[in-house]
Amino acid sequence: MQHNDIAAQLAATMQDEGYELDACDRLIIRQTLARALTAQRRRAERERSASTTYTWNKPSNPRRR
Repeated sequence: MQHNDIAAQLAATMQDEGYELDACDRLIIRQTLARALTAQRRRAERERSASTTYTWNKPSNPRRR
């Protein structure tokens, strides 16, 4: 799901529970969600970059034609 879809679903759920959301509240929800998803992406990128990288080794006996 996109972060806008998640924010809209969260706002709809809060309105169903009886909360009145104005534009400022919706902005805070969107910003908080965007920050959380960005942090999640950064964390995943750090984990991916921390893994061992592939290093190519030149073959000991090159092929002759």
